[in-house]
This record gives sequence, C-alpha cells and structure tokens, in this order.
Amino acid sequence: MNELPDRNFPSKAWRAGLGNYLSQAARDIAAALDEVVPPGFAVIASWVHPEPELVLVHEGIGIRGIALSPNGQLDSVDDLPPYLDAALSEALTQFQDEVVTELGRAWPELPDTGSLALRGTRIDGDVLRAWYGEERDPVVTLRPVPLPRAT
Repeated sequence: MNELPDRNFPSKAWRAGLGNYLSQAARDIAAALDEVVPPGFAVIASWVHPEPELVLVHEGIGIRGIALSPNGQLDSVDDLPPYLDAALSEALTQFQDEVVTELGRAWPELPDTGSLALRGTRIDGDVLRAWYGEERDPVVTLRPVPLPRAT
C-alpha cells in the first residue's frame, strides 16, 4: 500500500497512486497523533474535502484541520518524504496550539520547568519520526509513520 511508481514526471498512474498514498499517509499520521493527544481530544483522517485531511477533534467537534494536498508540489516519490515531514510538523504545531488553548495550560509540558515542549520531526530512512521536547529526551514520542517506497 505504501508503494508508488518511481516517475520523473506525473502520469495518470502516478496521480492515482499519489492520491491513494496520501490517503494512507493521512490514516497513519492521524493514528500516531491520536495515541498522544490528551483525553477529550482525538485525531482522525477525514475525506470531507477532495484531499485527505488530518482533523483534531475536541469533545466530538473538529476544531483544526491540515489538508494533505500536493497542489502540484509533488512530481516524484522523492518529493513525498519532505512534504509529509512538513505536513506532520505543521500538524504538531497547530494541534498543540489548539490543545493549549482548550486546556488553558502548556501541553505537553517540560517536566523541569512546566513550560511548553516544542515539536520536532525528522525523516529516518523509510519512516517519519516525531516528538515533543528534546529529540534525545522527548516528553512525548509518536510512533514511526511509514514513508512510500518506489517500485
């Protein structure tokens, strides 16, 4: 499911594979985020719009969404890891802002100071890694998110 044709130019097969991959990526990222948000919050993948979207839900209401929309930015499988890394980073930042606003306090917070733990992401081979806090000593760590493989 994570395999796409390795193309240097967009074709019909590439565009179809890209849509399927972005849908799977939305599910994988949403599941990883959902495991770490505080009680009362959830993260889901949604297809209300033409592109897959990550949606932060609080008490049953969607309060923030991040669309996974290529908008002509993705021409080959090599473009996907940095694009998804940027999308995950944006989701971590925006969802954290919403959680902090709803809770009225830092989340997640650094144990030593109680201040806000900042997000981090990186591409690590065939997965995305993400965390809040320092990478070597994170406060919250997301499970790895799989990246596409060229066929």
